[in-house]
Amino acid sequence: MISKEVIGQFSSNIRFKEICMGLLSRYYNWDTEQIIEFKDIIKYNEMMFMKNINVKWSLDLIESLKDRIDWGSFYNVNGIDLDLPFFKKYKNNIVFKSIYLNKNIDWSNQLLDTYQDYWNWDDLMMCPIVAQVRNIKKYEDKYDWDKFSSNGWMKSLLYKMPFLKIGINCLLMKNLIGTLTS
Repeated sequence: MISKEVIGQFSSNIRFKEICMGLLSRYYNWDTEQIIEFKDIIKYNEMMFMKNINVKWSLDLIESLKDRIDWGSFYNVNGIDLDLPFFKKYKNNIVFKSIYLNKNIDWSNQLLDTYQDYWNWDDLMMCPIVAQVRNIKKYEDKYDWDKFSSNGWMKSLLYKMPFLKIGINCLLMKNLIGTLTS
């Protein structure tokens, strides 16, 4: 058991307080009122609050924390759909280099089209939206065909075709897709 004297020494130690706040930010089951009350001391970086799976995110909470959120790690946020209106509202905050990793993005052709100049297309090659024939045709010049050839969504589509064998190279894939989409 830790004595009160030891606890007293640690509680006055600034580093100890930072560690405690970091752990609370990362693991504590915060409710919205607590988040708002303690928003000035919560650690919002990628490894702390932004990765806390216990946080119940809402549009109201995001709006009240928009100037504090680590937008580069916003891809960790769960429980809220990121749709076109969300992207329109927070376009200037969103870090497009990493947001594609969020599992709650409501991918649509309109979302892809609206922000086509913001996406990192090399990273998008692993997203299902790019395997749609419409998008292959429209954005062919943006595709990294090596990465696209390892896209699980595309592989599953192509391997359903009986004349293809595992080990398609990207040039063959590009030519095949061109044939299928013309």
